[in-house]
Amino acid sequence: MITTVAVTLAILANQTQVEEIIEIPLLTTILILVFVIAEQRSRAQAALQVSEERYQTLFDNVFEQSRDAILITDPAEKIVQVNQSMLDLLGCARDDLIGLDYSIVLLESNHLAQFRKLMERQGHVRNFGVRLENKQGVTVFCLLTANKWQTNDGRVLGYQGIIRDISQRKRAVEALHESEERYRRLIELSFEGIIVHCDEEIVYLNGPAATILGAPSPNMLIGRSILDFVHPDYLETVQTRVQHVMDKRMGVPLIEQKLVRIDKTNVDVEVATVPITYKWRPGMQSVIRDITPRKKAEAEREHLLTTERQQRQLAEILGEVFLALTAKTNYEAVLDEILHQAHRLVSYSAANIVLLKQDRLRIARHMGYDDFENKVLISNLEQSLADFPLDAKVVRSGQPLVVPDTGQDSGWVTIPESAWIKSFVVVPIRLRDKVLGLLRLDSNEINKFSQNDIKRLQPLANAAAIALENARLLDIARQELVERIEAETELRKIAAKNQAILNVIPDSIIQFSHDGRLLDYKIGRNTTALEFLSTPSVGTLLGDMPGLSSELAEIFVHNISKTVETGDTQIFEFQLRLPQGIRDFEAWLVVSAPQEVLAIVRDVTERKLRTEALEAERSRIARHLHDTLGQNIGYLRLKLDEFTLSNRYLPEPGVLRQELVRMRDVADEAYELVRSILAAAHLSNSSDLTTVLLAKAKVVGHRGRFKVNLASEGPARRLSPVIQQQVFYIFQEALNNIERHAQAQNVAINIIWTDDRLVIKLFDDGCGFQSHASRQEGHFGMTIMQERTDDIQGLLLIDSTVGVGTEVILQLPLAAVTEP
Repeated sequence: MITTVAVTLAILANQTQVEEIIEIPLLTTILILVFVIAEQRSRAQAALQVSEERYQTLFDNVFEQSRDAILITDPAEKIVQVNQSMLDLLGCARDDLIGLDYSIVLLESNHLAQFRKLMERQGHVRNFGVRLENKQGVTVFCLLTANKWQTNDGRVLGYQGIIRDISQRKRAVEALHESEERYRRLIELSFEGIIVHCDEEIVYLNGPAATILGAPSPNMLIGRSILDFVHPDYLETVQTRVQHVMDKRMGVPLIEQKLVRIDKTNVDVEVATVPITYKWRPGMQSVIRDITPRKKAEAEREHLLTTERQQRQLAEILGEVFLALTAKTNYEAVLDEILHQAHRLVSYSAANIVLLKQDRLRIARHMGYDDFENKVLISNLEQSLADFPLDAKVVRSGQPLVVPDTGQDSGWVTIPESAWIKSFVVVPIRLRDKVLGLLRLDSNEINKFSQNDIKRLQPLANAAAIALENARLLDIARQELVERIEAETELRKIAAKNQAILNVIPDSIIQFSHDGRLLDYKIGRNTTALEFLSTPSVGTLLGDMPGLSSELAEIFVHNISKTVETGDTQIFEFQLRLPQGIRDFEAWLVVSAPQEVLAIVRDVTERKLRTEALEAERSRIARHLHDTLGQNIGYLRLKLDEFTLSNRYLPEPGVLRQELVRMRDVADEAYELVRSILAAAHLSNSSDLTTVLLAKAKVVGHRGRFKVNLASEGPARRLSPVIQQQVFYIFQEALNNIERHAQAQNVAINIIWTDDRLVIKLFDDGCGFQSHASRQEGHFGMTIMQERTDDIQGLLLIDSTVGVGTEVILQLPLAAVTEP
């Protein structure tokens, strides 16, 4: 029993096979087998249950999560189960479908019989096309796959249907078919040739492509190699492009090439190729455009453009020729320009221009003969017209002439120097009906010239005739022009001299009309006070000028009218009140043109001041001479009269000597007075104040035996001559007083220039005097110094201390004493 159990356990554990148990008794074996079978069935049922559960779970997952719609029916074709995709497809609820006959839901009446027939025959239907209509009324295109569930004995258990929505795919297919059809129609109707080739074999082409290749119909070319129609010159390029398209699956751009048609003629085309898939085969589509007409048009256009370019170039050259010839005014320059421009129009070896005078031709200009060793000959050549029949013919007819080959023309005159000339052209230079000369071109090549060259040269010859005539007229006029230029040059020199004179004249020059209207003016440097005339514009009346009083305007107008009426020079003086003071002017009016007057205005303020100062100085000198020199001379005369006219005897020698010494001192004093007066009278106005005072101080210091130290501070100004002379007189008197009375050892002079005034200080270390006491004899010069100071509107201060010295200070306002 234990053995049986062990065997049984071993069998259950799959460690022992049943057939190996040969030692067990039969009954035991039967029991064991029964037990094993029962155990295996129990296990199989358990495995089946697990499998069914797994299958159900898998079915539920697949059923509900399937993207396809699924329905299950019973044997009576009633729907018993649908998944969510089915509900979404029809847009309805589950209860709306359960219990319905699936044929009502899925099949139209005309498809139902066919569907049932397939189900009966095959037991299933694959991808049966149906159209559904969802709850919203939208038609949905689907593929139906149905299976019949039945037992082995043929009993039907139900039906399963799987429905796939192919609406989008169907629309895409229909769109694709429509697009393909439209593209096919487009290709068929295209004016461009289109060839589809796979592995270099033509599989499709449209009518225009067949026409380009010279075939009556496209079918004649189907199956042939595309390379059969490529021109050998382009074969390598085409093969490279085909390989590029196959390798890269990228199109190649449009190029021009030649194709060989069926009749072996060539055709110019443009070809572009792109990769395509044709019937599931990789291929290429080439678009071919016949450009033969365009090539012909381009050739014609290029010919027209070349012709037009040549004509335009000719027109431009002729335009430049005309301008160049017009720009030349010299006769020889015109001739040189004609030869230069002729070479631009027509190439030649040498050329010359001959001018016609009566019946003789004179070579006026030539070019290119230097290369043929006859330069001297041609430069001096003068020909008789009768000796050259071709030239005579051109002169008589006035028409140009071409000799393509001089060796074949009987009229050509051969001379050794011209044997090299092989072709010749001559164009008359004609002005109206008169031939002025000839333009002759030579070449060392046969047939170098043609009628086209004459067409090019004739406009040049016409322009040359005009230019030569103009040059001739200009030569005639040039002499007149030279004479005129010389006259104008002389006039300019005179005008320049006059202008120079006007520029150096310090006076203002003003031009008026007879009614007092300003016509022109020049303000002189010494009459800047008249600058108010620059404010109004030319044409302003005197009465309208700002800065000019009505009274003065009337004076001017009166004198202007009088000058115009009488023709006599009018002279009058007037004054202008200016910010710097009153200025005196003198005006001279003369007739300058009919009804015009020239006014010369001069500032006479300084002249009047100098005159007044001169009169004052004369009076002062007279007083000074009377008070000083007159007294000395009077004393000497009195003493001399005493010695010569008296009847009494001369005094004793001792007394006489004293009187003579006294007379000598008086004479010395008179002499010094005369010298000082002469020195002051000859004071240089060109020297500055510092130089003048220093020179005078050194002279007096040398006589008086005292040292002089002079210093100057600030930028010096130039004083007016009258002011500088008065200042000099003042300090001359002060220095003379120091020499006579001060017994000084040192004298200091300090000149100080400030922004608004001049201060001069003079200090001596002499004996000094009492400033408040009445003036003693010999000090009357201080009165003269004060008078001079008052005359120049200055301030004079004299401070003296006995035993210390004397200081003289002079202050002057610069605005009143400096030159303007």
